[in-house]
Amino acid sequence: MKTNRLFLILCTLAALSMSCGKENNPAFRLAAVADTIESYPSGGGLFIGYIRDFSGIQGPVGLSVASDARLHPAFTKTSLNGPDSVFELTVRPEADLPLGDYKITVSAASGENTETMDLVVSVVDNGTNTEDALIKFDQFFQWLNQEKPEVAQEIQSDFFLYKTYRILIVEHYTVLTPNYEVRFCYHVMIPPYDWSKIRIRKRNVIDPELAAERSTDGTIRKMAVSDYPIIYGY
Repeated sequence: MKTNRLFLILCTLAALSMSCGKENNPAFRLAAVADTIESYPSGGGLFIGYIRDFSGIQGPVGLSVASDARLHPAFTKTSLNGPDSVFELTVRPEADLPLGDYKITVSAASGENTETMDLVVSVVDNGTNTEDALIKFDQFFQWLNQEKPEVAQEIQSDFFLYKTYRILIVEHYTVLTPNYEVRFCYHVMIPPYDWSKIRIRKRNVIDPELAAERSTDGTIRKMAVSDYPIIYGY
């Protein structure tokens, strides 16, 4: 009897150990560069997501999303394999979407392994001045044509412009093309304080590859990507 009881206890402990191991050490983990972003009705937004570790799984990881349909969430890819671990999720809130915070749940599945991640889109009253923004952005176009002609070519054929942040003194905008995210910002001041800056990131890659600053006299110089001003972690 004692032997049987000891055997049952050992089996129970082993089962609990295996269960805890699975709970504390999932096959992979979902993460995002920023789990909350601002947007606005008729605006846009972008999350950069990634899987931390593929070592515990084999085969592709499928992605799915659950949210208010009026956000129009869309993945840049719905399946990840091995080193291809970065994805993007864009949103385009409808024009009549009420202001407020909206949760998005991203799910990733591979075989019996499933992980979820909650994101938040904060829809705010974020008035835009796209005419002034496009003027500022166009001042970089000749430089883009020389430094990143592939970006300039895409902008000429297909791009989506939206305000990134609700900030008074510095305006922040995003330009999305099929293959690039171009962030730019400008100081809403008169010369000599009317500087503007630009940052370029290839889509489905975490780190930006290039940044530059334009002075009031029109001079454009490259700068460290880390010197580009970001807010809220994105």
